[in-house]
Amino acid sequence: MKLVRETLNEADFERGLDPKRSMGLGKKVQIEKDLEEAGINPMAVEITDDLIIKNKSVYNSQDSALYKIQMKYLKPSWKKFVLKLRNDKIKSSLAVDDALDEGIDPAVIRELINTFGKFKEGYQEIDHKTSAIIHLTKQTRDKEKVEEDEENNTYAFIGFQGKAPVMVNGKKYYEDKFETEGVIKIDRYDQSSLANISGMKLRARYAGHGANVYFITIPKDFMDEERYEEIPEEYYDLFVEHKKRI
Repeated sequence: MKLVRETLNEADFERGLDPKRSMGLGKKVQIEKDLEEAGINPMAVEITDDLIIKNKSVYNSQDSALYKIQMKYLKPSWKKFVLKLRNDKIKSSLAVDDALDEGIDPAVIRELINTFGKFKEGYQEIDHKTSAIIHLTKQTRDKEKVEEDEENNTYAFIGFQGKAPVMVNGKKYYEDKFETEGVIKIDRYDQSSLANISGMKLRARYAGHGANVYFITIPKDFMDEERYEEIPEEYYDLFVEHKKRI
């Protein structure tokens, strides 16, 4: 009985490697060749194991040579999602929902959003990344996280180190006290609500006194108003202990 020799070149599949991985390495080599032929330095991109070509700069234009190479190597369902994500006539939330319905792994969707969500059309910079990431995060919560969100509110506020007067033996002294400017309810899954934080950060930057923007998650049974001018006294210690800087 004759032994049948391998008909494939050893170069095609490296010894000790999974065949699929070896094929992926081969495609990475081809991608690098495509990039070089297009006048793009392969060092300017990162190629993932899933053959998602990540541009190391923030934006790349719709009609760029790089974008065409990126799309060439995407799986059909992934390419379909990217086209929807970049389409101004389609809400990014709908593009995300369709991708989830098609069974695309949420981790892959996030990677595609981060890679293709910001881009240029002519001189215009377009950002579909933020809204898509927010919606994906909301849609992929587990049951425990959904229940947590339903039972609690999130508040953002500017906090700084102030001085509070105290009387000791009839004399007035001042001691350090954490103070706040406005306490606003934030919907972490709504882009317009989250936009308030940018304005708060700007005010904090010019306020001095080491001001920063913080947030806290607190049961709705404790606080449920849209806005408070200051922290309710009964929850002051809770805020100071559990606040987190944004």
